[in-house]
Amino acid sequence: AFVKKKAKKDAAVTLQRHVRGLIIRKWIQSIEQEKYQQQCASKIQACVRGLICSTICKKKRTKKEFYNKVVPSAIMIQAYYRAFYLRRKFIHRKLWWACAVRIQMSFRYHRAQWLVRN
Repeated sequence: AFVKKKAKKDAAVTLQRHVRGLIIRKWIQSIEQEKYQQQCASKIQACVRGLICSTICKKKRTKKEFYNKVVPSAIMIQAYYRAFYLRRKFIHRKLWWACAVRIQMSFRYHRAQWLVRN
């Protein structure tokens, strides 16, 4: 009778030990799964943040490239046009001045001839 009681008690303890081990293993597995999910979520978030940051940096870089390439080009074009315009204006004024001098010379010549005749 004592042996049967001890065997039943040992069987109950063994069963409890196995059940408690199973419960603990499932609990640890759920905790590990939560950690794994959190790690996966943080990796996904990091990837998305990196993608967003890289697109922002690309936009800023393209803006810098635009200002470093296009804006100086536009400034050069404006400078060349202004120089061309001023040269043309200067040549036009130079021609106008030459014409005015020629007209004045002709007028003075004719006036001098008229003064000499009269």
